[in-house]
Amino acid sequence: MTEPPGDGPRNVPGGDSPDEGLLAGAPLDLDDSHLLDEIRRLYTAADPVPPGLAALSRFAMDPHPGDVHLLRPRNEPALPAAVRATGDLRTVTFETPDLTIVVTIAVLDDTTARLDGWTAPATPHHLTLRTSSTTLTTATDPLGRFLFERTPRGPAQLTVHRPGEETPVAVSPALVL
Repeated sequence: MTEPPGDGPRNVPGGDSPDEGLLAGAPLDLDDSHLLDEIRRLYTAADPVPPGLAALSRFAMDPHPGDVHLLRPRNEPALPAAVRATGDLRTVTFETPDLTIVVTIAVLDDTTARLDGWTAPATPHHLTLRTSSTTLTTATDPLGRFLFERTPRGPAQLTVHRPGEETPVAVSPALVL
């Protein structure tokens, strides 16, 4: 016998007994709310959301034109920092079918980093580094090298343009400086 909506127990399709799936589709009650609060508390204690994740996610979802290549990070083993490095130093390589960009990120202090990089092939490019607080621009030299000497730390995104063109040829995923 089928119960009219809201009158008595409801079964989920395929349930073997009248009690199976009793709460499926029913509104939450006080016991459900307490249980969910306890589950939330346990997960927050055991595996908290990393600080800044929400801001980084919003930053990364900023739209770009559809015909722009996304620079994909190349999987490389971590390389040791230079012997004389005084802070954090890492190198990231990004690729599209037509362009490779190598970026070395050096942490200068708690709020500032330096980005040295080069493009291959070494053709003229304008680069924009967008951070959560500013936008910086530079251009490659004849060998494809570029530099962002002092950049704010935090989320950042690199955009590559050909000289004189508005539409970028490539955009990096969000990275954290």
